[in-house]
Amino acid sequence: MKRRALVAFRHVVNPIVRPLAGFMPWWMLIETTGNKTGKVRRVPLATGLKSDGEILLLAAHGRAAGWVRNIAANPQMRIRHKGRWLTGTATIEAVDPAVVRRFNPYARLAGGQAAIDPTFVRFRYV
Repeated sequence: MKRRALVAFRHVVNPIVRPLAGFMPWWMLIETTGNKTGKVRRVPLATGLKSDGEILLLAAHGRAAGWVRNIAANPQMRIRHKGRWLTGTATIEAVDPAVVRRFNPYARLAGGQAAIDPTFVRFRYV
């Protein structure tokens, strides 16, 4: 039931948010290559933790999320944040609850109570 509600929410919210996501400070637009189709896929996501040359993202649906499956097949990806594209590679990692607490409230909600099987994705860019 929880996954069904979140998927329904995503289908309503993502089309509205997608055009704005790469420009708003609390969202990012991630771009991956479809693992089956090879097509470009863009997904709005809560802003992750940024440090020198990397961004830590939180996938609320874990490895079941389409964008995480795409990264598992092809780790090359791009992120648009505050109007700027960053290109790099990503790795999938286990979630650490202590690190989740450092995310912004919007991301913590997705990675906390609303999460099904949270996973970290570490994006390293140049």
